[in-house]
Amino acid sequence: MLYLMKAELYKFKKDISAWIISFLLICCAGISIFTKVYSSAENTVLNLGKDSMILILACAVYVGFSCTDDFINRTVIHAITCGNRRFHILLVKYCRYILGCTIIIISYMCISMMIAFLALGTEITLPDLFVYAVKSLVLSLPLFWGIAAIFFFFAIITRKPAMAMGISVACSIMGVVFTNKAYFSMQQPDNSLLRFSPVIQIPMIYEQTLSACDYQSAIMLSIFTTSIVLLVGAAIFNKAEL
Repeated sequence: MLYLMKAELYKFKKDISAWIISFLLICCAGISIFTKVYSSAENTVLNLGKDSMILILACAVYVGFSCTDDFINRTVIHAITCGNRRFHILLVKYCRYILGCTIIIISYMCISMMIAFLALGTEITLPDLFVYAVKSLVLSLPLFWGIAAIFFFFAIITRKPAMAMGISVACSIMGVVFTNKAYFSMQQPDNSLLRFSPVIQIPMIYEQTLSACDYQSAIMLSIFTTSIVLLVGAAIFNKAEL
């Protein structure tokens, strides 16, 4: 297990796809900042955080680069023949993928906030801006991890980068669009089970309108989703002919 973790960490250090995705996202945010789409740094953080589809799509794209390379170059077969359990291989690959997703999300939000602060200024004090951004980011990360677990599942069952990326991107677009449309078309959306969806709750975190009870329920749902995805993925991976 330790050998696998070291190997995945080494491959992660050599992989620049997470940094390229982060750079592209920051460039897009920078264009909006310098064209005065946002009024201040806190308004920038609010709107970038509410637009969760951008980061969900980024995680969907990243899964094609980070989770399927060992199946293409047959490295995973070498790891199995060395006596490593398939579940351990699956677990360390998931950890590597989540680490990359976390770096993409944090770098995008933090660097964009700093650019907005220098270009637009802030309507509140800098410590208050920092506390708001860090709190919102920390609360939203577990919800992104739950979504990313689904993309990881697609990568494990397909084991092909283009297919995993395509399915993940398509599902993320449909999931975000249909969830938002169904939720906001209801007369009483607060009584709907859709309010526990990460797609709904991530914007509410940045708007600071999410109740502690609903957030705890969403965290439990994310943990449950991740556990099921890893268990089912492990079962499929154990029976797969590589």
